Amino acid sequence: MTICSPANQRQKRPNQNKRPIKRNPPMLTIFIILFALVSVGLVFFVLLQVPKQAGLSASLGGGGDLFGGRGVEGGLVRISSVLGGLFMLLALLIDILSR
Repeated sequence: MTICSPANQRQKRPNQNKRPIKRNPPMLTIFIILFALVSVGLVFFVLLQVPKQAGLSASLGGGGDLFGGRGVEGGLVRISSVLGGLFMLLALLIDILSR
């Protein structure tokens, strides 16, 4: 005759405290990866832009425009705007899909 201690009885019970593992749908994983790539691209293109106010260096005779007008700067602003829009759209989609 064996005596079951309370510790042995606890081990035999099914584990009821574990929460089921929630798996992300594949679309959510794709959106999270795209979100990370867009975030890195957005940071990169914002840092490439030339500030609008050059400060004291512009008043002391800093050089003229290298590309003239808005050549490269216009493209950087456009790319940054598109990436910013994608960033917001993906953030909303990730929030909706993760519920």
